Formats: sequence, C-alpha cells, structure tokens
Amino acid sequence: MMNRLVRWAPITVEQVRTKCRALGMHPHGVDTIVGFLKRQKEGRRFNVQSSYRAF
Repeated sequence: MMNRLVRWAPITVEQVRTKCRALGMHPHGVDTIVGFLKRQKEGRRFNVQSSYRAF
C-alpha cells in the first residue's frame, strides 16, 4: 500500500473490509488494514514506528 498508492486509489474502504472478512481475518486485523486505507484516502502519510526505521 505504501509503495503503490495509485493502485489503491479506486478501491473503497468497504471493498477492503468485505474482502478481509471473506478471507477470514480477525476483526482487529480488519480494522487495522481499513484504518491504514482510510488514512491514505484522507491524504495522510503512512509512517513506520521509529523503532523499525533502521531495521
């Protein structure tokens, strides 16, 4: 998602939520993925936590 934002532009949050549920993901995981997409749609950046930046 963070490397290919253009690919995610036409995809809605509800489509992602539906697909994740269909794949059997845990509700917390679904909320996490949907939250990332919502933030991206709002124009916000995806920032990795500082502890992982130098990994």
